[in-house]
Amino acid sequence: MEPTLSASTNTNEDSTSDLVEEDDIDMQSPLGTPVSFAPLSPVFPAEKFASVWQNLKRHPSWTIQPGNTADCIAATASIVDDNLAMTSQADAVYMQRLMRDVVPDAFEKFFNENSIRTWSPVVQEDILHAAFALMDLITAKLKHLVPSESTEVDEDLIPMLTAMGLSLDRFCPYHEYTCHSSLSPKVERLIRQRTTEARALGIAWSVLAAEVDPDLEDPEGLLEMPHACHVALINYMGLIQLFDMACQALEQDHVKYGLVEAIMEPLAKVMDWLSREAQERLADACQALLQRRLAPAIEKDVELLSDSGRDRMFNSASSIFLRLPKIIAARLEGDEQLAFRTVSAVQREFVEKLLTKPVFQRHMTAVREVLNMLRAAQKIRSNGQLYDDQAIKARIPLS
Repeated sequence: MEPTLSASTNTNEDSTSDLVEEDDIDMQSPLGTPVSFAPLSPVFPAEKFASVWQNLKRHPSWTIQPGNTADCIAATASIVDDNLAMTSQADAVYMQRLMRDVVPDAFEKFFNENSIRTWSPVVQEDILHAAFALMDLITAKLKHLVPSESTEVDEDLIPMLTAMGLSLDRFCPYHEYTCHSSLSPKVERLIRQRTTEARALGIAWSVLAAEVDPDLEDPEGLLEMPHACHVALINYMGLIQLFDMACQALEQDHVKYGLVEAIMEPLAKVMDWLSREAQERLADACQALLQRRLAPAIEKDVELLSDSGRDRMFNSASSIFLRLPKIIAARLEGDEQLAFRTVSAVQREFVEKLLTKPVFQRHMTAVREVLNMLRAAQKIRSNGQLYDDQAIKARIPLS
């Protein structure tokens, strides 16, 4: 049985007042009291969120509403960006649930369902709208990334960055379908609208995607490309300065390694589709991460890579080491062997420091890192691709 997607509340018979009853939705406020889904804020669409939340809660495998989800994400982005005061604790609960629970689950269905071919153009447009809105929200949240021991912002950002990675996967079912089929007028209209909005800010039109002519003034040219939706998302990430903000975050000492890993995930997925200039900007940020943060931290105290003990198995550091060579190679004329040697020199120091610890888990982590380096070396010698998601997912489970 394939999932059913509803483009808006108007097309879903269940989207009525019964969706907002407290008995149906088990959500608690920070004070432990039931949260009513009455529209308490003039900005946040509480009723639409209630509909989306209940569909996920009642039928997590079958039903999701891309139209309502996109509206909720867009409203949250506006609230966060304007730093508006919450009119109720319920608003904060809604948005937190949206960012941490709804967005990752929804985007998994939006971009990884093979039934995309049966969905209407309205649904396809709503999904793309949600992806654009998510970039706006992530950009707004990154503005609040300041030195702090609190993990609140990280816990909001990490699930959303994972979801953005799904939307930027060129080979996901959504992009595979839109690549091999004509864009609907609704999708074309949305791409025009987003590019026009971004250009109105005075930012250069094409700053990221290598497939788009840097001198292109008319977004109509983009619509003729086979990967229009994918390229539009990549460019939008640059047009709203999300790409630059993400690169800056990689260079900042106060950003926790769990968030660094989450930021690198979507950027690594689009590495092969970035312009030369964008590749080098990202490579510079990752070189700074390796040489000015990872290496000194390992020398000082390897436990610093565990985010104050929150990541006991150093999983985030492991993922970072796996992704770095592919990205850094852009600054070394594409020489992945040299990039691997550069990264592995620091990674070997990481292993040696772990082996000095009288803790069995640290020794197992060191073994994992040695295996990761051996696999990467084997890929290079066989002229294989150095970075791929499957290699990262195949890490030895240590917990």
